[in-house]
Amino acid sequence: MMKTRTLFKNGGGTTVRQPGVLLNLEATGLEDFGSVGARCPMVKVFSRKLTRGNASRWEEVGSTESVVNRITPKFIKHFRFDGKQAKDLLLRFEVYATDSMGIKRTLTGITETSLALIVKSEDGVLELELEDEETGEMTGAVLCAMAHEIEPIPQSDVTFDIEWRGVGMIGQLSRVVLLRKIAQTGRYTPIYASEALQRGGKFHPIRLPSYIFAEGLRTTIL
Repeated sequence: MMKTRTLFKNGGGTTVRQPGVLLNLEATGLEDFGSVGARCPMVKVFSRKLTRGNASRWEEVGSTESVVNRITPKFIKHFRFDGKQAKDLLLRFEVYATDSMGIKRTLTGITETSLALIVKSEDGVLELELEDEETGEMTGAVLCAMAHEIEPIPQSDVTFDIEWRGVGMIGQLSRVVLLRKIAQTGRYTPIYASEALQRGGKFHPIRLPSYIFAEGLRTTIL
């Protein structure tokens, strides 16, 4: 059973317009190495402005979560950029193998591109080969960057109340994952994973920013 409610943050009756670009990341062909506790991939994202002489410095935008799927991870954490930045923003991605807590990290590959190049790619999807930072050789792994423009919409939150009934067996854990379908590509990308429940019941409320559901993405929630 699923219920949704929309909570508007601005509260004064005014509409806050927020055009921008959403960036999601996936990876394929990552190396399966290390102990069981050190195989969870994560990505650090850096950006800098395109300037003459490359005078600007890389600044960290943020990191994805560490994903248990160590070969073909799909990261839930997305990154939002102002639409104006799409013209002159360079991006650097560093892929790490981490432990389950994200503390111990081993750099496995890097790649660089521009936000504009991703947006202008076919269906807004750009596949980037990962390079070994020390040797400069290609690792054989690929980072898939998906960037899509979102139209201005009212700033709000969408909250899902989910209750699990009569599903699963004794001793099994149940988890809810929300996926977003990007119509242009036919791809599904995860946007939320809940905590695990053993015998059903109510999950913690899922609260997501409304721009994830922007019409500009033509998305569908399954």
